[in-house]
Amino acid sequence: ARARLAEGASVTAVAHAMGYASDSAFIAMYRRTYGESPGRKKAPV
Repeated sequence: ARARLAEGASVTAVAHAMGYASDSAFIAMYRRTYGESPGRKKAPV
C-alpha cells in the first residue's frame, strides 16, 4: 500500500486493490498500522 501511494495511486484505488469495501476502513487500518493517514504518503503532484 505504501509503495502504491508513493507512486501516486489514489487512496480509493489502493483500498479497493487491497480488498477493502470502503476508503474509511482502509484509512482506519492504515492509521492504526503506520500512525498517519495514507494521504500523507501520496506523491506530490
